Amino acid sequence: MSLPVAKSFSSSDGQATNKEQKGTIQLEKKFEAALPNNRCYKRNLRHAFNVLNIIKYKLSLPAGVIETSATYYQRTLDRNIIKGRSIGAFAVASSYVACREFGIPRQLREIANVANVNPVIARKCYRILLRDLELNLPFVDCDMFLSKIAKDLLINKKTYQRGLEILEMVKENFLLYGKDPNTIAAAVLYVACLKEGEKIIQSRIAAAGNISIVTLRKRAIDVIKVISCVKEDLKR
Repeated sequence: MSLPVAKSFSSSDGQATNKEQKGTIQLEKKFEAALPNNRCYKRNLRHAFNVLNIIKYKLSLPAGVIETSATYYQRTLDRNIIKGRSIGAFAVASSYVACREFGIPRQLREIANVANVNPVIARKCYRILLRDLELNLPFVDCDMFLSKIAKDLLINKKTYQRGLEILEMVKENFLLYGKDPNTIAAAVLYVACLKEGEKIIQSRIAAAGNISIVTLRKRAIDVIKVISCVKEDLKR
């Protein structure tokens, strides 16, 4: 018996769009051999596949990224991590993890928005995914995010260079593990502005980085802590 398409991820008439439906079917066929004969399990997985295909087409992600996302989602389902939590949020989290692995610079908030999922909930699910699946993701190069934000704000060259130096210091530090690379880049640039005496208000940097002022402040504090730790290590 065919499984219903979730209404929240379908077109206005309640039917999945042709591309999304085709993509869901392709994912189902690829994973079919490994699926248990459990109707609820398959319904959950198909719902997630619908979300993944919406993300794929709206963000033009490669098929390999979505297949990897589906694998991560299935692992969380197999371990019963999703029980009582949002299917859509875990699908978004799985997509973000896959993008990180493939080195594709997409923000978690950006993925959540196209899937109509609360970014805050998606980030919580992302952290659960990292913890429970014991993932060790590669650090996404923040340089492109730093460059983009600096360009948008017309930051002077000296401050930008200071930002690159700070970014090199904080890369791969445990305090920033699992944090959004775009957020790190915004915080690094803010700290660079402070150190170089370039006057720019927090709200402008936060807006350019598409993050909240509260998040900017929190990550800036983390960046300053890392810089202090690195300097202490160099003195020893």
